[in-house]
This record gives sequence, C-alpha cells and structure tokens, in this order.
Amino acid sequence: MNAHYPMKHPHFVHLLAISTMLIAGCLRAQSPQVELEVGFTHQEVRDALGEPNETQEIVVPDGPFFGPQETLSGLVPAGSLVEEWRYELNDEVRYVWFYGDPTAGKDARKLIATTTVPRDAIY
Repeated sequence: MNAHYPMKHPHFVHLLAISTMLIAGCLRAQSPQVELEVGFTHQEVRDALGEPNETQEIVVPDGPFFGPQETLSGLVPAGSLVEEWRYELNDEVRYVWFYGDPTAGKDARKLIATTTVPRDAIY
C-alpha cells in the first residue's frame, strides 16, 4: 500500500503554507484585538487595521451625550473637531478617533481613543 505524505507533494505543502499566511493576515486585519496606542498617526493605524470602512469629522458636543463617541468625554474640549474612522468587523464595529491642533491640518492629528462595540448596538 502506497501512502501519500505531504512531503511527496511539494506543491501541496507550498499551497498550504501560503493559504495559512493569507488567512492569518486577513484575520489580523479584521481583528478588534489589534493593539493601537494613543499618539499613533493615520498611517500607523492604516498599517495595523487597513483602510477604514468610513471616515467623518464630528464636533464633540457640549454636555452629556451617549453612544460610542461618549469615549471622547473629557479627552478633548467640547466643540472640538475630531476625525472618526469606523471599521466594520465580523460582528463588531471599531471606532478610532484622531485629534490635533486645528491649524496644523489633518495629517498632524494623532490617535486619542478607540472603542469596539457590537455591530447591532442601538444608541
């Protein structure tokens, strides 16, 4: 009886190795567990998470508010312009916020906070 072992099929071994790396790369890009640090630049966040699904600029409200943006409470003054990136993951949404000197332009903004919420959360 002639058994088939992976080493007798080098193309299979290469295909398996490449497939494993691709799957691992996709999971990393979609993982909400990717560590981001306060002070990251736009490019550092892109390198860690890829391109966001959505971006927008928001004004931090004055007074109490709720929803994912509540994370910003106390981090920046009310009325501040904050850039929000949204990543749609499997069953979660990850929000990433950037803030910086308004006169320095968008590229000078740095990461100030991030949070992950269930995709179906209602606020």
